[in-house]
Amino acid sequence: AAAFGAPIGGVLFAVEEGASHMNPTILVRTFVCAALAALTVRFFAGPMEGETAWGTLGTEVPVEFGRFASERRYKVWELPIFAMMGVCGGLCGALFNSLNTCLSRWRMRNIGPRGHIRLVEVVLVAAAIVSFNFFAPLACGGTTDMDTFSHAQRLFVDIGGDAIKELFHSEDRMEMGMLAFFAVAHFAQNILTYGLGVPSGLFVPALLGGAVSGRILGQAVNDSGIIAGHPGVYSMIGATAMLSGMARITISLAVILMETTGETEWGVPIFATVMAAKWTGDLF
Repeated sequence: AAAFGAPIGGVLFAVEEGASHMNPTILVRTFVCAALAALTVRFFAGPMEGETAWGTLGTEVPVEFGRFASERRYKVWELPIFAMMGVCGGLCGALFNSLNTCLSRWRMRNIGPRGHIRLVEVVLVAAAIVSFNFFAPLACGGTTDMDTFSHAQRLFVDIGGDAIKELFHSEDRMEMGMLAFFAVAHFAQNILTYGLGVPSGLFVPALLGGAVSGRILGQAVNDSGIIAGHPGVYSMIGATAMLSGMARITISLAVILMETTGETEWGVPIFATVMAAKWTGDLF
């Protein structure tokens, strides 16, 4: 609730993933805590980001992944596309879980849960990923000045939340080759870092990787001229599919995405995507 400013999503996540049992008393306490956490975040978010005056709440307060200011519609024949994106997210999630499980077993046998070797692994992996992300934007040429990086190049150096917001809402076309390069590299980095001896997380990295893949498909669909789809919407659906495929969460993820974008219009596409991703991932 505090991390994403999504109180209802936080409660549903606790029900779906964090509780072995639930009763009305625990549910009410969870909701009160989540609501207070979200209120605190939203009270400070607007003034600290310079978008609203102190004490102002409501739709003027920025949400985690930004609001869709322009395109707010989709065609009914896009729903099968969104469902297929969910299937692809389920397959990618199954591949991620399989490879990460193999890596975790290797870590248990050869590194162990604590000690100097585990610390050395953290330092080496962190150094390798930072070095790769530092030089990767130059893979297709260009200047070394980060201020002149394109949107796709900045994915390697921006923090996750800002990068996701850019993928969702940017009206500019992004280089497809660089997006694909980042998607593959980021997927490999997720496998490597999840289970490392530091809190690395799964939510934002999975959302970012899926958002990039969705952006690629959205731009391709838009370029085809057959469907005038909005690349940012496809990016949001791709993020939903990837995280649902990896973590197998459904209801809470759908609500979190709607709360972090401030939109309920995308409820049906998100529902179709998360269920397709979960059902596909569960097959493996």
